[in-house]
Amino acid sequence: MNPSQHMTFALYEMTTQTSKKVLLFILEWGTPRRDASKTFYEYLLQVKRMSLTTIRKKFNQSQRQKIEKSGDIGTFDVSLIFLCIVHGCDGLAPPGDAKWTTRAETLERYVTSIKTYRNNFLHGEYDITHTEFLKVTEELRDLLNKTLERAAEIYNIGDEILQGILQDINTEINSLRNNPSQATNSHALVLDRQRQMVKVEGKLELKKIYREESSFGPASNLLGKSKVRVDKVFTTMEIKQEGSQTQFIQYSELLAKAEERRVDNGKDCSVLLIEGPAGVGKTTLTRKMISDWASGTSSMETLTDYDFVLLSRCRDEIHSLGNLLGTLMPKIKIKVQSDNDMMNYLSGNRLMFIVDGLDEMNSASDRVLREIMGMSRDDDITVLCTTRPNKVPDFKRYVPDKFDIMHVKVLGIEENKREEFVRNYSLALQDPGTENKDISGLLRYLARKDSRMQAHWRFPFNLVLMTILWFFDPQAVNSLTTATELFTKTHDLYIQRLIQRLKKHQETKTFDMDELRGKVDKFLLKFSKEAYVNHLHEAVVLSQSSVQRLKEACRLLNLPPKEVLGSFCIPATSLTNFEERYSYPHKGFQDLYSAMHLVGILKTHELGLNIPSIMSGFETVLLREDVPGDVVRSCLNDCSKRLLEYQRDTIKKSGSIQSVLEGATKEAALYIGQETKFYLVKYQNILIHLTGLLHLGGKTLAEERATELVELLKATGIRDTSQWLDLLSEPRPSPLVLDISGDPEDIPSLSELLRAMKGKTWEVRLWLRHDFRHPRAGGSVLEEKRFSKFSEGDVQLLTF
Repeated sequence: MNPSQHMTFALYEMTTQTSKKVLLFILEWGTPRRDASKTFYEYLLQVKRMSLTTIRKKFNQSQRQKIEKSGDIGTFDVSLIFLCIVHGCDGLAPPGDAKWTTRAETLERYVTSIKTYRNNFLHGEYDITHTEFLKVTEELRDLLNKTLERAAEIYNIGDEILQGILQDINTEINSLRNNPSQATNSHALVLDRQRQMVKVEGKLELKKIYREESSFGPASNLLGKSKVRVDKVFTTMEIKQEGSQTQFIQYSELLAKAEERRVDNGKDCSVLLIEGPAGVGKTTLTRKMISDWASGTSSMETLTDYDFVLLSRCRDEIHSLGNLLGTLMPKIKIKVQSDNDMMNYLSGNRLMFIVDGLDEMNSASDRVLREIMGMSRDDDITVLCTTRPNKVPDFKRYVPDKFDIMHVKVLGIEENKREEFVRNYSLALQDPGTENKDISGLLRYLARKDSRMQAHWRFPFNLVLMTILWFFDPQAVNSLTTATELFTKTHDLYIQRLIQRLKKHQETKTFDMDELRGKVDKFLLKFSKEAYVNHLHEAVVLSQSSVQRLKEACRLLNLPPKEVLGSFCIPATSLTNFEERYSYPHKGFQDLYSAMHLVGILKTHELGLNIPSIMSGFETVLLREDVPGDVVRSCLNDCSKRLLEYQRDTIKKSGSIQSVLEGATKEAALYIGQETKFYLVKYQNILIHLTGLLHLGGKTLAEERATELVELLKATGIRDTSQWLDLLSEPRPSPLVLDISGDPEDIPSLSELLRAMKGKTWEVRLWLRHDFRHPRAGGSVLEEKRFSKFSEGDVQLLTF
């Protein structure tokens, strides 16, 4: 061992062991009422009257375990002794007071400086010159002597006792200065320095990665490489807290409220479960959080208090927590021994894990989540998870008892903030220095009260698609009526742009437009099937085998694979995998393509007749030929019955939608080479898009088919009124009949349902049988809810 290393180890002993002795004297002198036979935890509770809530806030789990188990303060490390002094010693300024950080010669500042001196040394260089060694030694000696002298003055320690302590401390320092080789605790220094390196350098590396991850391009297949920084477009979201009393909560309060709940409920750790449908802004919210943490400034309270915010995306193939940490901090991983060392070095820090997309979880990320939750055995951690609604019911099985769970729902962007979001996003898309594109027409469409899309404009992803679509085809935006239509029109734009490029491509420029369109349509049959296969595999990133099959399909059709795949997919960004991969622009598109696969199967059997159109044609012909009215009605009635009978017979022969789902699932399982159990809950969002696609097909669904769809959607776990209302706005019911036979006052949530429907453009027939048969002197109980007065018996047409 060279002299430089000896001097380094000597300084380490001074900053840890010698400094610890000084701090222990202060803690002893400043706690004269402490009973040495009791734990320091009991002292804080019984003597200092510190609440359990405050102790949980100020001491992490590892520190609490030490002060709860032992009354021997000599076993505490420098950091814990410092906390005990701050919260336990008499005669000092309260925590947070300026005296702890002032330049004045206060005992509070001296104590803080000793802890800081140790931390700074651990982050210093190993190689040290003799001159520097002597300089640092004398600086530390001066700090420790002044600290003891100031403490003796405050706590009335006799000069004889003080001089004896000073002599011992200075003798120890002199001995290490004169003979550095006697310092032997080299292993502890290496571990401490590794820990400090991870904390300082690892945090800087993580923040650099997060600054890159804070930009996103949800439709880069249309926009090229254009990306938008999340902080340029993020706006206020509506977030509802679940619980006994439903209340709304601000983005800025999320972490603080979760921490408050955790402490109030006496738990060591906290889970913040963020639920919301596809496109509502869950991932955008997490990107805003890592962006804010990386910048060091945040509108979210307490976010920057965390030493590390660690992002895990469930779509990624991450095989362990150590693997995740290594990919988030690759340069630091090279300097440490193993993945387990990375985990150990993070222990003791204040940690928050963001687990994005539980609904996209695979077997690897399932294991990582369990490892994260397991860290609660030794550390206080906060875990923020985002998920679609269908994954909420079985989430609790991941959560140990040490966690408090705060459950919130993201409802989307507030109505008065949507214009701001669209403006910001459209500006972010345009090149600096160019003339801004006029979006006044887009904003007028967004503000239209008669737009059937109003309910869906609260989803940021829908607003993003609408803005992008406007840039290419404003007329397509003006005709939008459903969310599925928004997705399909965007998909149509993908096709249109692809065919334009193929017409100029060296390999395909000789084909005419119709031939190109036919080839693309054939490719899309394969592409939608692969979407279904990957959904079964719970993968948003296309598997390598799927990519190979799609490339082969392109080659058979004489289409350039990279050009075609890049039209419907985007490069799969991953914190853990840097090889070329493809993913869907959004999980919602994968669901749409999977639904298209099912529509293709259903088409081979039946999709129903367009009975209203047929009947309208019959009626036109009969009236044109002056057929008497009663004969017209009789003919139309007979014809309608016959068509409905035919449709029912066809459905019986073709089987149920569920049987189509099960058959498609079995076939898809062959592609991934494993048997797969059929869980209907996994198909909720596919069924939602299937409903929209069937509506857009222009044919009337038979009652049996419509009933089956509703039952299937119920079976997938749709429970909330808002989810049903969103779904009903896809096929645009006209009219919607609510038949209320009992007393409206006794029906749970009826008023809430009617208020929710008030913003819709549907015709609603509300049948109030009880109020009609038993009229009240003051009218219906619903009148106070500002609905029209019912005066036409038990049927009244209301238009909201």
